[in-house]
Amino acid sequence: GGRLIYFEGTYTASFSGAKEKTPRYDYNQVMYRLALDDARLNLPVPVYRVQRRDGPTQYLTRESVEPERLWGQIEDVAFFALPRNRGRGGTIPVFAHTEGGHQVLSDTLPNNGNQPIFFALPATAAQSDDSAPPEDKSPAVVFLYEYRNAQDNRRIYSTNPELADKAWQRTGAPLCRVWRNPMSVLSLDPSASPVPLAK
Repeated sequence: GGRLIYFEGTYTASFSGAKEKTPRYDYNQVMYRLALDDARLNLPVPVYRVQRRDGPTQYLTRESVEPERLWGQIEDVAFFALPRNRGRGGTIPVFAHTEGGHQVLSDTLPNNGNQPIFFALPATAAQSDDSAPPEDKSPAVVFLYEYRNAQDNRRIYSTNPELADKAWQRTGAPLCRVWRNPMSVLSLDPSASPVPLAK
């Protein structure tokens, strides 16, 4: 359940700005259906910053959070990216490996052979012309920066080009480009579960 989204709107010349009314179409109700499980749909998904009780901070999508029931350990939605099984042309895989007990993200395949945790856009955008992919022109697409804590070598990843906490130092060029989290509040109920349909 919950795999279909419906968009309903009213088409009317009053709000369209059209100089001429569309014959037989003024003030019509229009409804569109979007199937979230359609293989042709490739929407960015939340990448959660998870603070494990027994270990390091990790960046995980729902596919990794759900099996271990880590919903209560999510600190925030760090950014949005494409799911690990939905890479496509023009995107790069981002992998995770461990250094000194801390998770590090990289666009280079690690020696451990891990699968990517998500796909992102390369840090270098395509030339800004009419043939550029739509996401290259979107203000929602931003750089993802790595910050390192000099005291314990921990890393965090943020779309913010400068953090207020000066203990975190940015490490060079951006890792990739991702979609900015449009929400200012984490609205997540870790105890919520689907209600079975009555027969």
